[in-house]
Amino acid sequence: MVVEANNINHGKEMPETLRRDCIYDDELLGFEKDPMNTTKKMKAQYPFQDIDLGDGSVKRLTCINAKINSGLKTKMIELVKEFKDCFAWDYNEMPRFSRKW
Repeated sequence: MVVEANNINHGKEMPETLRRDCIYDDELLGFEKDPMNTTKKMKAQYPFQDIDLGDGSVKRLTCINAKINSGLKTKMIELVKEFKDCFAWDYNEMPRFSRKW
């Protein structure tokens, strides 16, 4: 379906070729179709190592880069454990998140 623009331009008639404003089509564009399902899934650039920040009764898992050197990894784990109370582990700790999913 072609929608024509207003043909009056300050009192002058517009040329025929400039009268079409835009074209609406009910079909999907080619880039929206993926018949072969070739979409590649994203992968992490580096492998992760799981770290449990819980107290033993409840697991509180987070991840860090597994390829960093052991000294930095140890310091990072200590830092994250020190500030583990800053993380939100449950929806009750995130009042602005919608639970209507």
